[in-house]
Amino acid sequence: MRLSRVYIESLDWAACVKRYDRAYTFFFIDPPYLELAGYESAFPPAEYEKLAGCMASIKGKAMLTINEHPVIRKLFSKFRHDEVNIQYTVGGTKSNAKKSRELIFYNWG
Repeated sequence: MRLSRVYIESLDWAACVKRYDRAYTFFFIDPPYLELAGYESAFPPAEYEKLAGCMASIKGKAMLTINEHPVIRKLFSKFRHDEVNIQYTVGGTKSNAKKSRELIFYNWG
């Protein structure tokens, strides 16, 4: 019941935003981390710039989670943000854990 009005799409992010952007829409954005290997599809640096512009201009609300990186901080500097300490585990074991920081940006408040 809680998810009865939720849509999950397999679209290019910009096409998805264009299709669903309304004042009541909430976008949770979790793009590939900048300069981190292991993703199946390419997300070049220019896409992060487009994403920042999009977040600034949409009607709906957007929350972006991304890795700590000076380029990311600069591109999204106009947005309110939180910093969260996280621990990555490779292969699901704590012995491979790596401490890191994630940034969460909001286009409201």
